[in-house]
Amino acid sequence: KQWYQRRVAITAGKNGAKYYLNKYHSLSSNSGTSVYIKGGEVTTPITVYLSYGGYTWKMKSHWHFKTKLTTTKYTTRNAALLACTKNAKCMGISYEAAKEYYLGSGTAYGSLKYRKMFIKYGTMSTYGGYTWTYKKDYTLDGGYLATTAYTTKALGMTACKSKSTCKGVILKGGKYYMGKGDSF
Repeated sequence: KQWYQRRVAITAGKNGAKYYLNKYHSLSSNSGTSVYIKGGEVTTPITVYLSYGGYTWKMKSHWHFKTKLTTTKYTTRNAALLACTKNAKCMGISYEAAKEYYLGSGTAYGSLKYRKMFIKYGTMSTYGGYTWTYKKDYTLDGGYLATTAYTTKALGMTACKSKSTCKGVILKGGKYYMGKGDSF
């Protein structure tokens, strides 16, 4: 027998149709049955945005870049973020362990508990009390909020900040439009 503490098992019956809640926390060999052992709670990844060094960064918990740009280890997040802003090939940084940050490259990500990644999301500026992330050759996934075209970025941003459903300003054909949606 194998003993497990604080776990509850559900056993599939030999005919595959019935399930039983085991009273004890042990496993025994039993031909024709299978068991599902209850483990810990599923970890929910968290996504947060932050601004640093003139860029907006998308932080995702439990993820990391699979490819390191260099083998240089940074001991603080801000030192790694700053180094990334100075390297055009850097796509973001990975937090590997206490005081271990590395520059990441490529778009291949891996999922590992206790890791974090900060994706270089776009250049950041401020206007009208808001931060604005700029991404060339992208649009918002929800399209246009309205058909009104603004002749300047400032007019488009002013209109957007006054409307709670506006999520950004889309530049197309030299005109600025209010946009909707949650991602690029």
